[in-house]
Amino acid sequence: MLIIERAPAKINLSQDLNYEIDKDQLTFDMVMTSLTLMDEVIIEEIPTPQLIMETTRSFLPKDWRNYAYQAAYQMMKKAEYKKGLRVTIQKNIPVSAGLGGGSSDAAAVLRGLNRLWQLNLSQEDLIALALSIDEDAPYCLLGGTCHIWGRGDQIKRLGNIPSYWVVLIKPPISVSTTKMLKVWKKMCPLSSFRTPEVVKAIQSENEEALFNQIGNDLEAVTFNQYPQLKILKQKMIKFGALGVTMTGSGATIIGFAKTQRKAQNLYNALKGFCREVYISQLSQEDRVLL
Repeated sequence: MLIIERAPAKINLSQDLNYEIDKDQLTFDMVMTSLTLMDEVIIEEIPTPQLIMETTRSFLPKDWRNYAYQAAYQMMKKAEYKKGLRVTIQKNIPVSAGLGGGSSDAAAVLRGLNRLWQLNLSQEDLIALALSIDEDAPYCLLGGTCHIWGRGDQIKRLGNIPSYWVVLIKPPISVSTTKMLKVWKKMCPLSSFRTPEVVKAIQSENEEALFNQIGNDLEAVTFNQYPQLKILKQKMIKFGALGVTMTGSGATIIGFAKTQRKAQNLYNALKGFCREVYISQLSQEDRVLL
């Protein structure tokens, strides 16, 4: 049997960090939403007892280092499945970009196998499995616009927001989330506390407040390590994008436009500075777990 799952990219509308030094504990307070930019994950049962991972990007790992592989392995173990699986990822989301591509692929595998094998694992069970793989994976299970806090396992859906156009620009660098968080903990700056304001703006449907509050605590650290990201953010603001920020730990800068024409104009202006520029939209689609 075969099943196909979509794995949307995620972006951060806000990312607040809080570090408790005495406990050496880092927690997040974020708002995330999904894009129409997505990978396609094809899961196929095979007769030979092995787990085969295939991707359209030759440099991606095909073993335990791949989050989708981890998800498939854990589900095979959970189902006591004795045959094999082939997982093929049609990769469209930029890699090492702060867009949650690997986490979304893993979440797609968890959702797909839960349905394919009729395991009837609850949302709580799936979130626990996802969290064991990566902190973004629980959100990627659900999609939509959500408030996420704690270690990434506390999730509350927010109302849908308009399908704004999003322009993404990613320079040819890879940012290590682990490294950026380590540097951030050493600096231990105060949180910007943007997330409560972003949540309030979404719930009150206050568009101006939303674009004014979008932001990311990790920007300062990542921009210090990779100054070209700050330059790209400044250019995007200059060209008229709204709510410009870095998503995740980088290396993608995102900006919003209210119309496709404006998004296309931004794309054209930015294309001269970077090879990887994308146009997408916010997705209104929630994921189906059962």
